[in-house]
Amino acid sequence: MVAYIIEKTKEVNMPHFDIVQKILKAITDEDLKTYRLNAAETGMTCLGHNKAASNKMLIKYYDGEIAKRGLKINTDETGKFNGPGSDVNSVIYK
Repeated sequence: MVAYIIEKTKEVNMPHFDIVQKILKAITDEDLKTYRLNAAETGMTCLGHNKAASNKMLIKYYDGEIAKRGLKINTDETGKFNGPGSDVNSVIYK
């Protein structure tokens, strides 16, 4: 499974899985929830295929970290299009 995820991250120009995991651990609970909502909003409303795929992968990463922390997220809330966390670079270079 990890090899598959690493391959998918390469396809959508995402950094290596291990790097993403280290970054996610450093994000606060509230930022993590906000990032997840923003990635969902951006991924569902953007026009570019790569951007949609990138946000879909980010959502998977965020959901995994949210589950590890035992957090709840209100999926009725709407994120901000192109908001923080909806772009891989905004997460890495925060």
